[in-house]
Amino acid sequence: MFTAAVQSTKSWLLPAVAACTIGSAQADIIHPVSATTDDPIRFGSLDNIIDGVPDFNSNVGMGTSNTGGYNGPYTIAFDLGASFNLTGFQLWNNGGNIEFDGEGIDAFTLVFLDDGSAEIDTYAGNAQDILAMQEFMFAVDGVRSVELVIESNHFQTPRDYVVLYEVAFIPAPGALAALCAFGFVGSRRRR
Repeated sequence: MFTAAVQSTKSWLLPAVAACTIGSAQADIIHPVSATTDDPIRFGSLDNIIDGVPDFNSNVGMGTSNTGGYNGPYTIAFDLGASFNLTGFQLWNNGGNIEFDGEGIDAFTLVFLDDGSAEIDTYAGNAQDILAMQEFMFAVDGVRSVELVIESNHFQTPRDYVVLYEVAFIPAPGALAALCAFGFVGSRRRR
């Protein structure tokens, strides 16, 4: 089993800085500041799915091969950089140039964790095997990190792997604006 964790090197407050500087059109989106996994990465990088650029050719494939049955679940942990009240999850599923080829996430669970890494809630859903962004709505307060547990793909035999190319989270209205207004963003230096 693959045990080395993969981690992004982004600044912990980059999502809030970007939201404060690029205007209100994109201020309602949180891009995780890091992503880790202990599961096998078949191709790509976790950095590709948290960079804020939905490019279906810049993705990550979780799993080992395209022969045999699905060996998940596979888990990716996302650090949001601060605690947020969340109202939704955005997923750009599949990847590459082909929709409905079975490589996208089907069943998944989001596990929401607080500042102390205690589980505070979960959300279960199913995604379509398409390239377009999909939104999943919920309401969970005080979320610092989220684990995406990928339970199945759309073509379990013979593909063991799943492919995704971007994720983002939707905060409660006004959450990022409050950080900007109170100067919280400027009060921390990059690590």
